Amino acid sequence: MIRIYEETGRILHIDLEPEPDGLIENTSEVIDFYQNWLLPIGGNYLSKKLNIEHSLAETKLLEHVRICYDTCHFSVEYEEPQSVFARLQSAGIKIGKIQISAAIKVKIPVDIEKRSLIVERLRPFAESTYLHQVIERRTDGTLHHYPDLITALPHLEQSLAEEWRTHFHVPIFIHDYQILQSTQDDIVTVLHLLQTNNACSHLEIETYTWDVLPSEMKIDLLTSIQREYEWVLKIIRNS
Repeated sequence: MIRIYEETGRILHIDLEPEPDGLIENTSEVIDFYQNWLLPIGGNYLSKKLNIEHSLAETKLLEHVRICYDTCHFSVEYEEPQSVFARLQSAGIKIGKIQISAAIKVKIPVDIEKRSLIVERLRPFAESTYLHQVIERRTDGTLHHYPDLITALPHLEQSLAEEWRTHFHVPIFIHDYQILQSTQDDIVTVLHLLQTNNACSHLEIETYTWDVLPSEMKIDLLTSIQREYEWVLKIIRNS
């Protein structure tokens, strides 16, 4: 990538995508990876390979190895977009691409009967095609992880959680799904932030779960994609 840039002036970059339960899943782990692995180890390798100063090698790494900010993933981690942008920029880490996507979220009531209704509402989303990690936030602010929705559901009625967020890419133009909600608000926040913060100019709408959505949420695919684009453009115009 460095040689291509030197020869053509075209910048290519690899965008690492943090994901719940991944090796790198949140902002702290991104910064840790860069500061303790990529820059010292990769910088040392690159400086020897290109016979350049280590500091210059680090600069080139930061240019060509960036982050893919998936709004669904960071929302599942309960991370505020403003904080993520600020922390990454403070560490010199660039966002190469923003994937516009929404996760499922639900407030967990105290009442057991209401919790049972939530279990039944979530059950159709517990399909096996994709992995649907769940992170619950408890009343003391701590986060507890479940590797998949199907393994999490039996624990909901007795959970200490006040909220669940599930890695399931639901249509971004819908906020409320009866008892459930989406993390659409975080998408709006990101699109508003980009009006004053030039963190990234590459946006990609990434809803890929059309085929596995519950039947009541399935509509014509072309219409769905059109509605997603129209919704994003409306938010940008009104920002």
